[in-house]
Amino acid sequence: MCSAEFNYKENKAETYLGFVAEDVPDLVAMNDRKGINPMDMVAVLTKVVQEQQKALLAQQKSITELQKKISKIEGATPKKNKRLSVRDSSKSGRPPLPAG
Repeated sequence: MCSAEFNYKENKAETYLGFVAEDVPDLVAMNDRKGINPMDMVAVLTKVVQEQQKALLAQQKSITELQKKISKIEGATPKKNKRLSVRDSSKSGRPPLPAG
């Protein structure tokens, strides 16, 4: 089901957005297929939104579980210290490194 832009014959200057009645499912089309029953359309769209909401919640739950697993793995893995220790060059016999 795709939306379509159209103009009424009486007012060609104004553009409307809607559906082509011949292309919509029988569930929402009028018996003569020359129109769409708006309340049926609302019911169908409401059902679609509810199903998408369930899918989003399931995905969010999955993401949260995966994030917990990642955190657990990262916590179990020893981390390398990114800071290098500065040695006293006077004890090593080497000249000190230039500052800066």
